[in-house]
Amino acid sequence: MGKAGKGALSALRSLRALRALRPLRLINKLPSLKIVINTLFRCIPDMGRALLFMFFMLFLFGLMSLALFKGALYTCSVSPYNYGLGTGTPATPPWFPLDYAGDYNVVNMDDLQTLDIMTFPISWNQMSPTQQASMQPVWNQTGCGPFGNDDVPTSRDICLCFADQNGTTWTGQVPQRFDNIFYAVGGLFEMTTMEGWTAVCLACIDSVGENMQGIINHNPIIMVYWWLYMIICAFFVTNLFIGVLCDSFSRETYGSMVTDEQIQWIKLQNKVLTMSPQQIFPRPKNKIRAYAFRLATFQYFEHFITLVILVNTACMAVQVFGQSQATMDALTTMNTVFSVIFTIEAVVKITTYGLVYFEENWNRFDFVIVTFTLVSFILQAFDIKVGSAGTVIRVFRVGRAMRLIKKAKIMKNLFDTLIVSLPAVGNVVSLLMLLYYIFAAVAVQLFAKVGFDNQMLDINQNFQTFATAFQTLIGFSTGENWDNFTWEVVNVAPATNPTCEDRPYSPGMCGFNNANASCIPLDGCGTVLIVPFMYFFFLVMGYIGINLFSGIVVDAIGDSSSDCPVNVNTLAEFSDRWVQFDPSGSGLITAEELADFLYTVYPPFGFKGVPGFTRRRVLIAIGELDIPIYDKIYVHFKDVPRALVQRVLAEGSKTKHEEITRVMEKLGINKQFDEMWFRTHGKKHQNTLSRREKGRAKEYSATIVIQRFIARVRLERERKRGLMERDGDDDDNDDEVGGGPVVPVGIVDEEKHGKKDMDMESLEPTDNMGGNTLAQAPPGTTEQQF
Repeated sequence: MGKAGKGALSALRSLRALRALRPLRLINKLPSLKIVINTLFRCIPDMGRALLFMFFMLFLFGLMSLALFKGALYTCSVSPYNYGLGTGTPATPPWFPLDYAGDYNVVNMDDLQTLDIMTFPISWNQMSPTQQASMQPVWNQTGCGPFGNDDVPTSRDICLCFADQNGTTWTGQVPQRFDNIFYAVGGLFEMTTMEGWTAVCLACIDSVGENMQGIINHNPIIMVYWWLYMIICAFFVTNLFIGVLCDSFSRETYGSMVTDEQIQWIKLQNKVLTMSPQQIFPRPKNKIRAYAFRLATFQYFEHFITLVILVNTACMAVQVFGQSQATMDALTTMNTVFSVIFTIEAVVKITTYGLVYFEENWNRFDFVIVTFTLVSFILQAFDIKVGSAGTVIRVFRVGRAMRLIKKAKIMKNLFDTLIVSLPAVGNVVSLLMLLYYIFAAVAVQLFAKVGFDNQMLDINQNFQTFATAFQTLIGFSTGENWDNFTWEVVNVAPATNPTCEDRPYSPGMCGFNNANASCIPLDGCGTVLIVPFMYFFFLVMGYIGINLFSGIVVDAIGDSSSDCPVNVNTLAEFSDRWVQFDPSGSGLITAEELADFLYTVYPPFGFKGVPGFTRRRVLIAIGELDIPIYDKIYVHFKDVPRALVQRVLAEGSKTKHEEITRVMEKLGINKQFDEMWFRTHGKKHQNTLSRREKGRAKEYSATIVIQRFIARVRLERERKRGLMERDGDDDDNDDEVGGGPVVPVGIVDEEKHGKKDMDMESLEPTDNMGGNTLAQAPPGTTEQQF
């Protein structure tokens, strides 16, 4: 009754672990976390189906493993695995013939079969006299038998016959077992994480049968079974689940009713976030700054800096442990030269651009690297010892290699895209940290009193304190040796606590009071509860939590379409052309300049070379973009490429364009885009636009077209009125001469041109950009595409 009461009380105490769930209430207070959680909840049906399929496959392989390896993955504490090594219990096999005088390191299988009746059991009648003599003390004694003279015992029977006399034990070769379907499915689940599968595979290859001692390489063909299992379950099924998770999370992020095509629209829109208005700096009037400007804008200056970065990176890569003093001196000298060059580069650019230099993030990064380099030189010059801080400062030199990112267009685009996706990554990180907190708190509540075994469960890896539990679980979520740790906790049984008593609080015990150097180590026993805890932890964190990062990154950098005309090159071309109309980098140009801009840019963004596109058609196209107009005249950089991308995606269809616009507004993508663009490009643009009056491009375009139409009509009427007055004068002269009545020229002109007057196209001036006529469109280009 007392033990039952203690068990019930211990079970009730374990319920205290549920207190660790209280931080979940924090989710309701943080909108970003709430969004991620709600998205994951919407993914549950898809994840549930994938998990069901995954565990169904594990169940099938579990049935096969149960039939093949049930009770077969065990070994005696002294066996052919350790004969002759002296590491078994006992050191030598007690069932060998009494007259055996060898070293027990028997390699020949035929000799082993003659000597080892544990590995190759036979009946009493088949034993030789010397074998019977070795078995006589235990045969049919307590713990051994009873066996008939013709009964063939198992290896387990022979091993345990010597348990009382020699301390032999029958134990598993590996923690995983296939003795029932639950053990089988659990072990297979562990192996889907790539942990311990080779040890299980080798144990199965050695397996002989139920309760039989394994023999090395007994059945090598079993390896094919485990190859198939790893390919099907560990590679295919597991990654299928991860793929479903990532795809479902990505889809639910945009909304369950959004089609694949609409998701591609949104992804392509997000690429525009990486674009920034560039700036052209005028030549300074100051002589020193003018000279610096000439050097900074020299054609080969950036090429030279890139070459220096490459050589510097190579020098850092060739360092090896134990290098000669001459090599160290040469590398130090070269590092000094590189540092001087980078310092001169920073000085030249700061002199040229002034404080504008620090408006670009990459320039700030370069300046930080140069600053740390100069600090390291100062510390060395004055022999100032700053301990580990000095090492950190030297490590910052590696940041020079990162400058190559901005030199390569493709790398920079990927890097900028990843930067744009950081808010989503931050939301997932926040959720993961909360889950780590909860799992660590639960682990401390349940397993803090488990004693150390000084193997995997030691002072650096345990659940006695929250901090240690937190970092331990982070390590296990990567899949590193988590399964072996789990089974070690299960099997912990300290000799100082043979009854596995639940230790009450004691200030003299480690864990309760670590400040006491002479504290008594905690000696609680392990518990099988660690198995479902770690299984659930790895499923949630190892499979779902960590792989959400993959989903976010793949979703961020994935191309919207392999044949999409909008790519890195077209976006870069847009920025390069925009700076010619906005050299100050303000992001604002007039709507008239936008018309000129689109008229001089090739498709897909512009209309240069497209047959039939006059300036009036371009102006109407601007109205169809429906971008904001500020102060009734300006358009901003953040709005134009996004609207042009929508136009490209619409493929000339007004219905599809309206659908894209509606989807963007319904999902709040436009609002999110504005917020993220201002966040990544600074508040300067936001403050500038907030002070301006905002209108729509449709209104502006319609106003301009109507104004031009009216002005043209008035001009035409004045011209006709002048012609009629002149014709009237001519009629008077004819009458004086005696000529007959004539029809007024103005009436003829009106009949001839009346229809044309109502044609807006006729009211446009001849299209001429700098005296050049329109170029022919590229082959295969149609007007409808634009």
